[in-house]
Amino acid sequence: MITFHLRKGVAWHDGAPFTAADVEFTYKVMIDPKTPTAYGEDFRQVKKFEVVDPATVRVTYGKPFAPALASWGFSVMPKHLLAGKDLASSPLARPRSGPAVPLQGVEARREDRPGGERGLLGRPSEHRPRHLPIIPDNATMFLELRAGSVDMMGLEPLQYTRQTDTDAFRAKYNKYRYLASGYSYLGFNLNLPLFQDKRVRQALSHAINKQEIIDIVLLGLGREATGPTSREPGPTTPT
Repeated sequence: MITFHLRKGVAWHDGAPFTAADVEFTYKVMIDPKTPTAYGEDFRQVKKFEVVDPATVRVTYGKPFAPALASWGFSVMPKHLLAGKDLASSPLARPRSGPAVPLQGVEARREDRPGGERGLLGRPSEHRPRHLPIIPDNATMFLELRAGSVDMMGLEPLQYTRQTDTDAFRAKYNKYRYLASGYSYLGFNLNLPLFQDKRVRQALSHAINKQEIIDIVLLGLGREATGPTSREPGPTTPT
C-alpha cells in the first residue's frame, strides 16, 4: 500500500485547483484498454485505488510489485479539461509539448514552430516567468550547448569522443561518462510461428555480434546488456 499526500495550494495553468480527482482521472485513463499506452499494465497491478480526501490518494497492490513507486512518477492530467474528451485530439496532446501540469508561472516556447508555440508549464507563480526552449533535434541542441545556451545534455558517441575534445569545451563544461538508462533490444512477434520456436530466437541472438555493434556504432561507449537495468553506480569523475 502506498499513500500519496498531494501538495496543497497547487493550481493548473488556468487557475483550477489540482486535487486527488485529477490523479484518479489519470489512473482510470491509464488502465482503460482504449488508451494507447505501453504503461497501462503497471497500473492494472493496483488492486484498490482510493481517494482519501482532496489531497490524499492511496493505492493498494494485491502482491509485491517492484516498480510500483516509480510507476507513479508520470504526468497527471487535468480532469476538468479532459474528462469526456478525446485525448488524442486534445490540444494538450500536441507532439513534444507534453500535458498541462499543475503549476503556474513559467512559459514554455516551442522553438520548432513558426512564431513559437506557447503554454504555461513549470514552477509556482511567485517565481519569475522564463522561457523554456523545447529542442527536439539532438544536433541543434548540441549547437546550443556549444554556444552556451544550454546548460547540460546527453551526448551522442561522436559528440562525446571527438566533437567535445577541445580546450574551449572543457573550459565551459565537465563531461561525465556512465551507462544510460536506455537500451536497445530485439523484440520477437510470438504470434508468428517462426518465432514461437525458442531455438530460432536463440540462434538470432547468438548470431549477432553485440560487441562489434558497440565498438563501431557506439565507438566503444556501451556495454552488452544482461537485463533492463544497469548495475553502473552513476556518473564517473569528470573527463
